[in-house]
Amino acid sequence: MKKLLIIVGMILMLVIGWVMALSNAMPSAENSAQVESYIRFADEQRALGAYGSAINYYKAAVKQEDTAAHRHLLADTYLEAGLIESYQEELETIVSVHPTDAEGYVKLATFYHERGSYSSCVEVALSANKNGCLTEELREMYFDALYRYTIISDSFDEAYNYYTSYALVKVGETYRYVDTAMNYVLGEYSWADNCLGTVVGVFDDAEQASFYSVSGLKYVDGAEEYEKVWSYSENLALAKKADGYYYLNARYSEVFGPFEEATSFASGIAAVKENGVWHLINQSGAKVGESTFTQIAINEDNLCSYGGVVFAGNGAGYDMYGTDGKLIKQCGFADARPFFTGDYTAVKVGALWGFVDKTGNLVLEAQYEDAKPFGNGVGAVKADGLWGYVNHSGRMVIAPTFDDAGCFSSGKIAPVKIDDLWVYIQLNN
Repeated sequence: MKKLLIIVGMILMLVIGWVMALSNAMPSAENSAQVESYIRFADEQRALGAYGSAINYYKAAVKQEDTAAHRHLLADTYLEAGLIESYQEELETIVSVHPTDAEGYVKLATFYHERGSYSSCVEVALSANKNGCLTEELREMYFDALYRYTIISDSFDEAYNYYTSYALVKVGETYRYVDTAMNYVLGEYSWADNCLGTVVGVFDDAEQASFYSVSGLKYVDGAEEYEKVWSYSENLALAKKADGYYYLNARYSEVFGPFEEATSFASGIAAVKENGVWHLINQSGAKVGESTFTQIAINEDNLCSYGGVVFAGNGAGYDMYGTDGKLIKQCGFADARPFFTGDYTAVKVGALWGFVDKTGNLVLEAQYEDAKPFGNGVGAVKADGLWGYVNHSGRMVIAPTFDDAGCFSSGKIAPVKIDDLWVYIQLNN
């Protein structure tokens, strides 16, 4: 009997506790009236410009009943009073305490965006999306903030993409290299190849072919027999003599050649032309696959296989091949550009350009006057005579304002042409 009484007592205590908790959680009529009174007094003081009193009344209302609506009144009063830091803190509290309040995210993202804190704006939009509060206004701010850029260099007559920490530029009649901080490195040359690794090929002031390490060490002094040399890529460098193209190993010795034409190595392969047709070779000089081609897509840095894919054909358009020389997909594109660092590249379908992935599927329809490969999540496109950038969904995230444009590197840097001169821009986020 004693045990039964104890059990009944415990149950009664639990019920009483639950009832008390429920009554505390639900605002009483008296509490609601008090909150309404606080809000009314606060509104009156705010209208009179007595912001100190208004803030105190709004705080009292929030203490009694913490809702997003009450906190917005408090935040807006901070803003009207010029208390910017308190306004920011209150908005941050709103999205923390009331994570499903879309208005809080919009106000906080707008606050950061207007002050140029684009990274913070992006973070707020991502948090809103995570909590199911991403409005169209937030989406627009997100894309605008994400792809804000800054011009980070002086102007050049030519500027090339970054494959490494150094890129090739031309100033007047001289070729030079710049690092990602836009400092000049190495020397000045009458001709030079873009930096693809740790050793670059140049023509020095004596008009002789030479190789330099990126640290400035000269490896080959005046290789007079070469008409042109390219930078080392994957431990092999391309060099041209009177009788054709040769590949040089790390000791600067010719290992295979001559060929009628040739590309630099990327993804373990290169393309060479013999007897009027192209085929692929590996780093031992052996032929890769059984296919031969009359045409092959080569970029401005003399690469055909960067990204592990080759576009080649025999007069009926460009098809996609792997680094093993096997056909990935018969595409028949009118033109194509080798991949860069991204997963989409530009192809021409009929008279217009679109984008494909590495399986050969058209992922962004052909609608542009011209286009270039993706890098760092965006690809350059030409529309109405000017160049801008689109993202993976085809959204124009950087408006067409450039005369020409290159590819964004993993360092978020790209060369763009403005008024006949090239500069480098860098994404802020």
